[in-house]
Amino acid sequence: MQQRNTIDFKQVKKTYKFDLFGRLHFDLGPFNHSFQPGSATAIVGANGSGKTTVVKLLLGLLLEDAGSISVGGSRVSFRKHIGFMPEVNKLPSIYSASELLEQHQKYYPIERVQVDKGYRHSWLSRFGIDKHKDIPIKFLSKGLKRKVALAMALFHSPRVLVLDEPFEGMDYASNKLVLDEISSYRTDSNILIICSHDIDSLVETCEHLIVLENGSVVEKLSLSTGKTTYCIRIAKTDFKSFREYRGFAKAIAYEENDHIDFCFDSYQRASGAMSFAIASKIEIVGFFQNQQKDIYQKKAKQLLLDRRKG
Repeated sequence: MQQRNTIDFKQVKKTYKFDLFGRLHFDLGPFNHSFQPGSATAIVGANGSGKTTVVKLLLGLLLEDAGSISVGGSRVSFRKHIGFMPEVNKLPSIYSASELLEQHQKYYPIERVQVDKGYRHSWLSRFGIDKHKDIPIKFLSKGLKRKVALAMALFHSPRVLVLDEPFEGMDYASNKLVLDEISSYRTDSNILIICSHDIDSLVETCEHLIVLENGSVVEKLSLSTGKTTYCIRIAKTDFKSFREYRGFAKAIAYEENDHIDFCFDSYQRASGAMSFAIASKIEIVGFFQNQQKDIYQKKAKQLLLDRRKG
């Protein structure tokens, strides 16, 4: 039985066909993932990798061509429980932040709070927008517009929070505000989904990371585990030789400068790899323990850097 609030993508596909100018179409999928209550998931990838398509499918702005998306009920009514901060600021330019919140509350179920003008002012003050609350959006800086978008996304206490490039256009203080608000939002029942290129902020915030490339999932990593791993560091020049080890597929591997670290989830597997390396005359640079979370974070950063170079 599906858990309350769980969002399941099952074999979801979406195709953008050729347009009138003959430009190339785009295929997403099959995309499979279950966003569980209490989870925080980062979706990363280069521009055009499919991040925004996944978000639009979730929001109902696009319909899948194949597969299914289930939310434990009607997808139409479920939208009111989603808070969304888009990548591009498309807020109505003639309204002020205070007026936008006033309009916003008419469309969403604002629970647990008595919403009035005073509450809206205190909410804007929380995001550092109170001094600019009566100024039309078109006159605000990019950073202030992003804060208004974040304030609107969180205003109705959504069950699901989707943030598309939330750190874009933010200075250090504003970036910290975003991270603090994300931390405050996290509960055992809420779902957080972030699309961003800021890998350092993501690995500190999310437990799960999905890497997209050309519409396909190329990697899924868990960033929250506290398990100990046992790592062998070998010279990069011996990589091909080490691939002959039968337990090679069980290792988490990442490159650093002139060496490669291969990390295993048990001492026995690492010892077997060490014996193979010695017998194969592979140069062993080091042997050490590390937390699996740290290894996955390094792996995630390397994946993104590799995609950017490509």
